[in-house]
Amino acid sequence: MPPVTAAPVYVAPPPPPAEVQVESASEYVADENATIEDPNDLAHAAADVMGTDHGWVGQAPADDDMMMAPAVSELPPSTNQPPDPKLARKKRELIQVKNSLSTIQTFIPTFLVVDVLVLVAIILKFTMGKESVYAILPLWLLLALIIAVPAATAFFMLQAKNLIGRKEILSAEVG
Repeated sequence: MPPVTAAPVYVAPPPPPAEVQVESASEYVADENATIEDPNDLAHAAADVMGTDHGWVGQAPADDDMMMAPAVSELPPSTNQPPDPKLARKKRELIQVKNSLSTIQTFIPTFLVVDVLVLVAIILKFTMGKESVYAILPLWLLLALIIAVPAATAFFMLQAKNLIGRKEILSAEVG
């Protein structure tokens, strides 16, 4: 048997460095000897060099960096109040109840299907012949399943009913 050799590994060379083109700054300078005494002159000069006559020209107002929104004291009084912690807690509880309810409501149809399958397995155990797969199932296992699975289904149904009641109460309290 000939020796096994690995295929050669080819590595691509790195890309060439990008060339940066630096434009002359002189085309953007209006007057090299100009001094910045009046901001309006500088703004007009910049607009002339760039060929634009639109945009803002002039001195920036003193509050230029401020957000354009009404002061907190000008807002309606209802928004100045801190949120009610009890209401926030009830909203969180309502969200938890809704999530729990949706999870439990997905379990109930699954358990109902398993209930039907357990009943079918019991019927098949006694109706099929001695050589069937269902004939070897022990009777105690089928009896345990016929008790445990409906009990779990009933438990989840009662828990869903309780959560639906809590959800209605919390929804009425939250508004």
